[in-house]
Amino acid sequence: MKHVAIGMISHETNTFSPVPTTLRSFAEQRYGIVKGNDVVQRFEDTKTGLGGFLEVARREGWRVTGTVAASATPSGNVAAGAHDALKEELLMALSAAGPLDGVLLHLHGAMLSENAPDAEGDICAAVRSLVGPDVPVMVELDLHGNITASFCAAVDAAIAYDTNPHTDAFERGIETAECLAALLNERMARPVVCIAKPPMAPPTINMRTSEGPMRLLLDHAVAWERDPAIVDASIFGGFPYADFADMGASVVVTA
Repeated sequence: MKHVAIGMISHETNTFSPVPTTLRSFAEQRYGIVKGNDVVQRFEDTKTGLGGFLEVARREGWRVTGTVAASATPSGNVAAGAHDALKEELLMALSAAGPLDGVLLHLHGAMLSENAPDAEGDICAAVRSLVGPDVPVMVELDLHGNITASFCAAVDAAIAYDTNPHTDAFERGIETAECLAALLNERMARPVVCIAKPPMAPPTINMRTSEGPMRLLLDHAVAWERDPAIVDASIFGGFPYADFADMGASVVVTA
């Protein structure tokens, strides 16, 4: 039986917002900060990214370990203490889980903390350091993510929402977990993640996916995915209200 850990740390950070983002900001949301195997119980049979992970886990017969699940409303930079506490919760749970065959994470992509402008890159680098080079780490992300090369170097798959407004978190969770299943069942080779960052910071008003430039780009991505070597092609419009060097659009291909 394969053993897979799941977790979520999600925030879309607007560095120009005067509203601080503290640990309390995460704790006061609908689900609060969910820990350990309560993550599995809370998100099973939900139309969420974690629910998508669990749908595939049930189908595959995986043993699932929950780590931490937390999200907060878009607001200012995440306090260093909040970032460190959530990351530490994730790492402690992964360490306590014992040997793992894979890690599935639902992150945002545009979280920026006081001590880690590339918060997702920082989290995934720490996860990679803990689980080692041989355990696949695959991540579902929001298409508003400001994705970095450092983040891509730490993960084995990075799969973005295809819709804005976002209606496909569950489906992309399934896609991310199915990617892990294909690897664990030896139906594909270990994938790599490549990134290209055009010098663009599109306004969010132009990121609707029903029409316009994002729709055209997503159509191109679907065409690329017809190549059997391409696992996923994700178009990230980015989040322009994050004041750091790697803010902006990107194309991320898992192949």
